[in-house]
Amino acid sequence: AQSYQVTDIYFQGPLQVGATVARVPVETLDAPAPPGCEEYTLYVKLFSPQYHETPVICSPDEVGLVTLKDEVADALRVAVPILGFWLSLSLFFYSYGSLTSTPR
Repeated sequence: AQSYQVTDIYFQGPLQVGATVARVPVETLDAPAPPGCEEYTLYVKLFSPQYHETPVICSPDEVGLVTLKDEVADALRVAVPILGFWLSLSLFFYSYGSLTSTPR
């Protein structure tokens, strides 16, 4: 897997008058658009010294960027059922052993 450092997160869109473009910085990827910027597009600057000399600007959708919270939630959705299976199997073997073993 490739790892990148997020150097900047912002919404970008045209101002109401003229041909100028406004950039409105935000703190996190899941931050809502500031008032008046609902139609703007979210962009991030990503940097990896292994692959680039300067940060790359892209939208999170273009690169499949997900938050760490989403990654952990996905991992738990897979891990919890597997953990439940192994714990149940262990409990079954322990119970079976307790019932069938001869007392000393």
